[in-house]
This record gives sequence, structure tokens and C-alpha cells, in this order.
Amino acid sequence: KTYDYLQLCYYQIGEYKKAADAAYTNLLANPGHKIMEANLEFYLGLENVHRDQLADLEQPEFYGEYLSARKLYSAENFAATIPHMEAALAKYFKEEDTCRVECEKPFDMGWFPDFVSSVSNHFTFCLKCKLNCATHLHSASGVMDEDLLASMFDYLQFSYFKVGDYKKALSNAKTYIRIRGEDKIMQDNINYYSVLLEGESVTLREDALNYIEREENELALLDFIEEDDAVNTENMDNIENSINGEDVIPTNRLKINSFTEAIPPLTPPPIVTFDL
Repeated sequence: KTYDYLQLCYYQIGEYKKAADAAYTNLLANPGHKIMEANLEFYLGLENVHRDQLADLEQPEFYGEYLSARKLYSAENFAATIPHMEAALAKYFKEEDTCRVECEKPFDMGWFPDFVSSVSNHFTFCLKCKLNCATHLHSASGVMDEDLLASMFDYLQFSYFKVGDYKKALSNAKTYIRIRGEDKIMQDNINYYSVLLEGESVTLREDALNYIEREENELALLDFIEEDDAVNTENMDNIENSINGEDVIPTNRLKINSFTEAIPPLTPPPIVTFDL
């Protein structure tokens, strides 16, 4: 409702671009809303309001950096791609941490359990809320982009290769594999980078490894809680509803079509143009 009110208020005071942005943001969360669609079309017919300049007012900060990096990558400006994609990644981790902190809050259980059950239920609520933070960030574009985080490492591994930083190329490629699981094309890239480095030992990115291990541990803990029936089962529906009923999406749950095409062993990864 917030953006429903905002778009009307902005229109009444003559802020037509802001009214259009508010209507557009509302539609991203409520696709198919006929009245809002009509309002947006009306605003687009007003002076200085253009469709290609509409802004999602709920877009996380990291996503703007991510889009900038993708554009630079498509232009084959790999040196400029790297700082933007690294900034996007750092902001992604920071925004997820902020989301996780906000999960530490009370919730209405709908009944009055004993102390042990109350603590267990609240802990489980917070845990599931934290695991859903990634889901919210993966929807930064208004639609669920399941490949978002992994794609950052894919862009980076190839960009670092193009600027001659083979260690970072290998580290990002290994990180991608850890997130997505086995991938023949990325494994070919890893083998190629390893030959260039003459077998020098290179590990995963530390920031990503900490993130992945935390999520894996929390998912394992959640499985244990649910399998061991540590939380009163009759209250699980209240916990689910408190976090909007969204399913937890684990780190390595999704398949992705690799951004790089198949390459023969020991040949450089190809340049790929991304559809934006």
C-alpha cells in the first residue's frame, strides 16, 4: 500500500516522474494490477516521464553496481568491470547481513507455550528468516534471479583472466564451483588457469567461503531441528506465515547454464556477450 499512496501523492503535487516510479515499484511487487497499470500508462503520457527511466524504489544498492558491471562486461571493458562487480559483491554481503540483523525480532506465536518451546520456536523463526534474506536479494530486479550470486563469480573469473590476473580468475572459478556444484565448462576453465599458474595452490575467496559455510551450517541446523521435531509441530505454520511463507533456498540448490561456452582443454575461455 505504501507505493499506492505515494504515487497518488506525488501526482497531486506535480512530481510526475516520482509518481511513475512509485507506480512502477508497486507493479513489480503486484504484477497484473490493472488500476496501477493504468496509472503508470497515464504518467508515461505526461511531460518528462519516460519508460526507459523508470526506477525501482526498492532496488537494493548492490544491484545498481551489478548492472553497471554487466554493461561494462558486454562492452568487453574487463578492467572496468572488475571494480564494479567487486563493489556489487561487497554490497550484496553487507545488505544480506543487514537483513539478517533485522530478523532478530519478536513474533506472534499465536499461543502461549512454555519457556523451552518459546525459545525453540523463536530461534527457528529467526533462523528461517535469515536463510530467506538471500531470496529477497535475488529478487532485486523484481523477478527471482536464482543465478544472481553465482553469476558475479562467473563474470569475475573471466574478467580477471582477461586482465592477466590468473590467481583471482582461478579463485573465483573455484568459488563458482563450490556454490553451484560440478560444472564441466567451469572445470575446464579451472584446469586451464591451473596450467597457467603451473599448479600453484589457489583457494576459494575467503569472503565467499565464510558466506557459503555459514549457510551450509544453518541449513544443516534447520534440517536437524525439523527432523528431530525440536519445534512444536503445531506451531510451525505460525513460523512459516511470519516470514511470508517463502521457502528457504540453499546455496547450492540451483542449476545454471554457464555463461561460457564449451572450450577445449588448455584454451582460453571465450568472450561472451550477455543479454541485458
